[in-house]
Amino acid sequence: MTLYEYSQLGCIVMTLTCGITLMLIGNTKAKSSLWLLWAKWAISLALIVVGLFNLAEYALDLKAANRLISRAINASTLYTVTFILAIAFIPIVQEMPMINMRPLQTAIITLVCSVLIWVSPWCAPSLSTILSVSSLALYLIELMRVLLGFAIIIKRLSHRRNEFKDEEKSRYSYINLLWKCISSLLLFALSYVFLVMLSEKALAIYNFASLILWAYVFVTFVNLIINYQNYEIITESLEMQPQKLDNEENTTKSQLFEGLGRKLDQWTASRAFCNKGVTLTQVAEQLGTNRTYLSRYINSYYDCNFNAWLTRLRIDEAKRLLADSPTLSMEKISLQLGFTSKSQFMSAFKTQEGITPGQWRELNG
Repeated sequence: MTLYEYSQLGCIVMTLTCGITLMLIGNTKAKSSLWLLWAKWAISLALIVVGLFNLAEYALDLKAANRLISRAINASTLYTVTFILAIAFIPIVQEMPMINMRPLQTAIITLVCSVLIWVSPWCAPSLSTILSVSSLALYLIELMRVLLGFAIIIKRLSHRRNEFKDEEKSRYSYINLLWKCISSLLLFALSYVFLVMLSEKALAIYNFASLILWAYVFVTFVNLIINYQNYEIITESLEMQPQKLDNEENTTKSQLFEGLGRKLDQWTASRAFCNKGVTLTQVAEQLGTNRTYLSRYINSYYDCNFNAWLTRLRIDEAKRLLADSPTLSMEKISLQLGFTSKSQFMSAFKTQEGITPGQWRELNG
């Protein structure tokens, strides 16, 4: 076996093993986080795609049989994995105030790049070179756009890291992970453009280097999941501990709940839930209680957690605005209700009501 074939086998074993392991890894506490599950499946799929592409090339011995088709497979791997990592970012964009990453544009460009690189083997040599270069150039331009989007997002977030809730800290860790992954892919893409025309030895070195990249992606993401699980376990443990409020040790639980209920009703009547960035800790401080006790009250009386209760209040208010102000746009409604974006408002409304805000307005206008 040649050095290049050993490098291919290494990539196949590494990526398929890591991809399948990540897909099957226990996620008991993190399963409630949709963005984390989405990310987990996207990273798993990316690893498996790399493994399957390498397996196809190795099994068919395309490097020796047809160098151009081998190039098309390697380039398609880069394109596909980049797109998968890009769409893995969508849930975070929907939940936090970010820029539009335009996944549809990335999907179309990925498809165009793949078509160009696969058409090139069956064209005349000069046209084949033009198509290959065009494909790689288009891919690099789109990758640079995605990277620029990530850079802007990370810069925005870095200014408000101290304000993050625990869930947002996990999101920020994931954003950093994706940034490193796609940045590494850019370096690999640039090196691939130069190495693809070189010897098998150069490509073997390229493959061995990619093992380090994928091992890093796997270990870092597993660590992110474990840390998320640990946070959830700690939080759950704290929520279960009996805690008493200052100066209320001799008051019964029902009396305390009654007093807290009155305060919470006043807070709700003031429409403070429409403020942007409302957190459980902030509300607890405003009501003169602690977050654990407030969380218990909401779970007991509303049969949901704080975030679900807050969303329910906002959607109920949204229905009032939709009915009373038929000309008010969805964008303005989402801003008035404290949602981070129009898409988050639309998604939350449809989840609770089963229809979009526009459809609800038509039915109840």
